[in-house]
Amino acid sequence: MALTGIQNDNEFFSQHYLSEVFPKDIADTLNQWREQETDPVKALGELRQQTLRGLEACQDRLKPEQRLALVRKLYQPMLTAMGYQPALHRQQLDGDLELPRIAELSDANNQPLLWVYEVLPESEEMADPLLEPLHRCQLEGLKAEHGSAVPDKLPKDNWQTLLAKQVFTLAKPPRWVLLCHPAQWVLLDRSKIARNQMLRFDWQEILAANNRSSREAASALLHVRSLCGHSGEQALLDTLDDNAHKHAYGVSEDLKYALRECIELLGNEAVRQRMERDIAQKKGVFSGQYDAQQLSLECLRYMYRILFLLYIESRPDLGYAPLKSEAYRQGYSLESLRDLELVPLHNPRDRDGRFIHDSIQLLFRFVHEGLSTDNQSHLQDSSRKTRSGFEFKRLQSHLFDPARTPWLNQTVFPNHLLQQIIRLMSLSRVRGGRHRRGRISYAQLGINQLGAVYEALLSYRGFFAEQDLYEVKKDGEKHS
Repeated sequence: MALTGIQNDNEFFSQHYLSEVFPKDIADTLNQWREQETDPVKALGELRQQTLRGLEACQDRLKPEQRLALVRKLYQPMLTAMGYQPALHRQQLDGDLELPRIAELSDANNQPLLWVYEVLPESEEMADPLLEPLHRCQLEGLKAEHGSAVPDKLPKDNWQTLLAKQVFTLAKPPRWVLLCHPAQWVLLDRSKIARNQMLRFDWQEILAANNRSSREAASALLHVRSLCGHSGEQALLDTLDDNAHKHAYGVSEDLKYALRECIELLGNEAVRQRMERDIAQKKGVFSGQYDAQQLSLECLRYMYRILFLLYIESRPDLGYAPLKSEAYRQGYSLESLRDLELVPLHNPRDRDGRFIHDSIQLLFRFVHEGLSTDNQSHLQDSSRKTRSGFEFKRLQSHLFDPARTPWLNQTVFPNHLLQQIIRLMSLSRVRGGRHRRGRISYAQLGINQLGAVYEALLSYRGFFAEQDLYEVKKDGEKHS
């Protein structure tokens, strides 16, 4: 499904969920709309040319009153197409504050559920709706809730501040707020606003693309019944949110199994190489010679290092990994190695080579020691610039301390094994007969999901099997 023009700020829904699961979750709703006379997707298509012309006119140099008249002609038919009943009025809030509210809806308990506000661009440049101010002309001529005149002074705050300080802090605030601005509409959920998560709908892009699937996605996310439900049914967006969390949980479950398999792969290879060295040095090899618990712990640390790197590279907002550097992204990052997850290794040189091993070890070293232009063993500062133009701050953590993995430090993992590990950490398991594996987005995993993965492996205890072992599935569970 095309999501052209829909901006998913700070993972309002996980990006992987939107691209892979969301289309299936709205399919029934879209089918129901096609059978009705009032299909919002079709209505948006019919308003396409009219809306695009209006958007172009709003970008001319106009007086605020002139632009306001155009703005109202734009959003009223579109809101009607989405099932709303626009009734613009002056909403009285605490004190003298009044806001131009277009529509309001309450839940079954008569509590505020959704408020729709009008946002007027201050100029033809069409800034972010949240950064626009409130204009006096928006309130003049409107019916007031308490019949009072327009206040002499209006707040100088922008809409972001007004919502944060005046609307969402009310004793009975709405669950949803929808801002209608000609450049874009912004949908905010009170439970997600603290994380700056929101959905933005750029109508210029959505309608200019003339793509039905973009209009379907916008309609499914904005329609009044999607936000408020109907006849006691759960609202579609609540269903989508539940499914997104379940999907994230499913991904974390995949990671638990993937990490366990990765630990076994690392441990078996480390033991194999250790035994070869001992035999070459004419040392005896006997049962109980190797410490299974120590090896398990080292393999666990190794995989936690990988997990840490995958997460910080997926979250540029954390500011740790130098993701703004092209040299780092293309030449050093773990994400660049993920691009090799399905590359065929045709010959023994490719399979048994050490390119991936050396690349990962270099990343571990960056994190543990920091990065400088000098020999890193003589590093004094926590971070210095490199010739490549990026820097790594030293992370003082036992996790990346090589002294904590003495056994694995003597092991060179071949390309084919590390490629398998990267594949396990990058792709979800096949379920329910599906042949396509989804690519795991680590940006979508919250602290709760990662914490669940971490805790599940704390109790992991590896051991050396003295006979063949078999994993038995539950009765009725299909083989995947």
